[in-house]
Amino acid sequence: MSEYSGDKRDITGSAHRASANSENYFRQLTDTIPAIVWITDPSGYCTYLNQNWFEFTGQQEHQALGYGWLDATHPDDKQMSADIFLAANAAKKPFRIVYRLKRHDGQYRWCTDTGRPKFNAAGDYEGMIGTVVDIHDERMAAEKLRNISAHLQLATTASNAGTWQLDVKTQTLTWSEYHKKMWGYDPGQQNLVYEDWHKVIFPEDREDAFYQVARALETREQYEAVYRIKRAGDGVMRWMKSLGRYDYDANGDPLVLTGITIDITEERNAIEAIRQKEQKFRLLAENLPQIIWVSDFFGNHEYRSSRWIEYFGTDELEHGWISSCHPQDRERAESEWNRGKQEQRPFQFEVRLKDAHGNYRWHRSVAEPITDDQGTVVKWVGAFIDIHDMKTLEDQLNTLVARRTSELARSNEDLQQFAHVASHDLKEPVRKVKTFIDRLLHEFKDDLPEKAVNYLSRIDRASDRMQDMINGVLDFARIDTSRIEQQTIDFEDLLMKIREDLELVTTESKAQFIYSNLLPLKGTPILIYQLFYNLVSNSLKFIRPEVPPVVKISTQRIQLQPVDGTELGSFIRITVEDNGIGFPNSHAEDIFKTFTRLHSRDRFEGTGLGLALCRKIVDRHGGTIVAEGVEGKGAKFTIDLPD
Repeated sequence: MSEYSGDKRDITGSAHRASANSENYFRQLTDTIPAIVWITDPSGYCTYLNQNWFEFTGQQEHQALGYGWLDATHPDDKQMSADIFLAANAAKKPFRIVYRLKRHDGQYRWCTDTGRPKFNAAGDYEGMIGTVVDIHDERMAAEKLRNISAHLQLATTASNAGTWQLDVKTQTLTWSEYHKKMWGYDPGQQNLVYEDWHKVIFPEDREDAFYQVARALETREQYEAVYRIKRAGDGVMRWMKSLGRYDYDANGDPLVLTGITIDITEERNAIEAIRQKEQKFRLLAENLPQIIWVSDFFGNHEYRSSRWIEYFGTDELEHGWISSCHPQDRERAESEWNRGKQEQRPFQFEVRLKDAHGNYRWHRSVAEPITDDQGTVVKWVGAFIDIHDMKTLEDQLNTLVARRTSELARSNEDLQQFAHVASHDLKEPVRKVKTFIDRLLHEFKDDLPEKAVNYLSRIDRASDRMQDMINGVLDFARIDTSRIEQQTIDFEDLLMKIREDLELVTTESKAQFIYSNLLPLKGTPILIYQLFYNLVSNSLKFIRPEVPPVVKISTQRIQLQPVDGTELGSFIRITVEDNGIGFPNSHAEDIFKTFTRLHSRDRFEGTGLGLALCRKIVDRHGGTIVAEGVEGKGAKFTIDLPD
């Protein structure tokens, strides 16, 4: 029994050793195969992967076995790969999957995974065995070939390119119909030869075209030539671009030269037009006193005029022009530049730039975007304009203006003080003159000769005029110092107060007032009152004999516009019209000047300050006043005051 048992143990041990040796041999064999080998059990669970899998993916054995191999597939391919594999495993049929597998360096590469079912001697299904092969390079090459084919197809159809083929031995050209048409030949013409190609080429371009053909034969590279032709049919000049390559036989001898030709006349004309524009731009830029530059969208300069080197002393500035800015201007200038780029709009700003001698001068930096057909900014063109002298002069002028303004304010103040003092000093003696005249007339009128009484009356009237003149000068001087406090004024109520103050003259002259649509006004009440008191008073003063005065006053709201069409805003237009003696319209502007009189004092009393005072009041309110007159028929005043 023991002997039998020993024999059995020997047999079992031998079997285990043989199985282990067989497995080791299988692993060594699969690890030497230049492909990934895998095995699954009947459930689809992966039980084996050769070393190539782990070297390719970088996975560990515990990560890959089972269904872990799916984690190495591209996320977009993972579900598809799992579905195909599980369906084939369930059906116990061969399968083939193409998916992207993640290499140990993180790159996804195209692979083909092929599997077959395996069965034991009894026909029982034991799972799948298969291989994974890296086909990435082949797939990319095929994709590139497809792209080339697509591009060739596009070039020969959509781009209206002509195709041709030259038989090297017979020098016979086979052209597409479109190619013949491009050359000026009849599309149906047959048996065109090599000479038919080159005889229409411009003589000065033939040498280079022939050289490119010969060079392609020598280097076995693609042939490319750009040249001009004079079409055979009509002699029209066209620019052509030909591309081709030789094909060789088994002995390496050239058989045919195959290629395409594209008409690039419009392209060349466009390039020439751009070149001419650039030439004109450079000619203009080099003759301008400003520093001209052109940059790409990001601000990298592509062109600088010679003034750049003259000013900065170098063609290149470390960290660009920003580095030459005055330290106090640098942050602001860079911010303005970046904002302009971001908003893609024209912009300008002032900045001090350091010249080659270390001196800072003020410049105005201006830039304009250049866009493509889609409106996208692709370039910037700009300039640095030296404004240093103007800036210096501006500072000097500002200083001068400030000083003169201060002097003027002081002068005005002195004038105001003088006007007050003078008016006070003049009023007192005039008052005394009138007082003593009144006493003389009151106490000694009966003792004085009639002629003396007449003289005293004249002196009294002259004193009244002097008093009115003093009050008028004082009122005129006060206008500039009056504060403009905008208040809403009831115009009808204001006119009633004026009529009350002029009640005596109104009654004596039997004046008639006609109002129409009286709108509220805005302004300083005391000044607006003075304005219309003077106008109404004039209408009651300058009347025609035996003709009762009629004063018409109306208002309306208007929108004023200057010549350029921009709206100034809403205004109230007031019209004051009378039927008095009027005046020649040629004097319509003169009557607003100080101390201007159109009539002698013997006929009409007055100081010549009333209308000058009116204009000053209107000016202080930001309005306008104009006069119209017809001699012997009346006067009309039109006042526009901001609403």
